[in-house]
Amino acid sequence: MACKPVGLVCDDQLYLKPTDADRAIVDAVVEGAPYPGAKPHFMITADRWENDEWLCDLVRATARELPPPKPRKPANDRQREFERPGPGRGPVRER
Repeated sequence: MACKPVGLVCDDQLYLKPTDADRAIVDAVVEGAPYPGAKPHFMITADRWENDEWLCDLVRATARELPPPKPRKPANDRQREFERPGPGRGPVRER
């Protein structure tokens, strides 16, 4: 299984990316956004983390259904892209 983000933890809440497999494992699905502007995720409250077998099954099911992450550009290419002036972004001129 490739490394891929399946969720995140914010304010003592686990937010998992929603999948059909998760709906079968989670009895009562509660959705919420981990931060403003984020897509809805399944919210798993801290009290559910105690059942480690259930949580592992849930995370594995999520990972199996999610597509592999898109390849990232090498860091030096991203830096060069940032430094290149684009249209309308020429050198700054002093007045």
